[in-house]
Amino acid sequence: MMMALCNASRLNIANASQNLKVKKHLGQLNKTLKSIKSKDGDVIDCVHISQQPAFDHPSLKDHNIQSVVAGVEGETYYGAKASINVWEPQVQNPNEFSSSQVWIFGGGSSDLNAIEAGWHEPSQDAWWLQYNNITIGYWPTSLFTNLANSAPMIEWGGLVLSSESDGQQTSTQMGSGHFPEEGFSMAGYMRNLEIVDDSFTLRPLSYPRTAAAQPNCYNIALGKADNWGDFIFYGGPGRNPNCP
Repeated sequence: MMMALCNASRLNIANASQNLKVKKHLGQLNKTLKSIKSKDGDVIDCVHISQQPAFDHPSLKDHNIQSVVAGVEGETYYGAKASINVWEPQVQNPNEFSSSQVWIFGGGSSDLNAIEAGWHEPSQDAWWLQYNNITIGYWPTSLFTNLANSAPMIEWGGLVLSSESDGQQTSTQMGSGHFPEEGFSMAGYMRNLEIVDDSFTLRPLSYPRTAAAQPNCYNIALGKADNWGDFIFYGGPGRNPNCP
């Protein structure tokens, strides 16, 4: 699946007239549309992450996003959890960044709701952010239109925003700066990936998938172990002989 490439512009098209209208609009924006049919028959139209309309803004011109993610969808989710190890990736330019995070998504391109790094608690009508079981803050559900009660999609992974001012791949690192195949003590990881189901119980992932925008630059690998649960190794160095 290519959900990571769609990222914040997943479009759920209900009928042919809507589909035509969206394609016409994307054509005016000079954006490439790709349609994917899900297991339950829904058609999901996607814009490549690097072609998001937001990047037409002058402040973001000549910038590029590259991501690697593991994700779940197809159910109703009330939160997510991960244990994330922390590195200090090197960043090439001051206007670039590298992040490791959890995404919670709801809605389509015209009304997308997203929370980064959070999980939901049923009381007080809020999405709560916790660190080591300590509550740090929350997002009231009144802020959202498509995350008021639950989320249809959760993703875990890394993201790099680069300026590409010299026409080359950035050397900004993701995770530890090492590829996932280098494994423990070298590659960045997230372990104990879990979701909160409709009984507000943490449980393992069902049918997770992975995607990497440019695997020779940054990549991701999914695994499962008794003491780690569902886990990912992810990241990479950016520019290298296989990623010029």
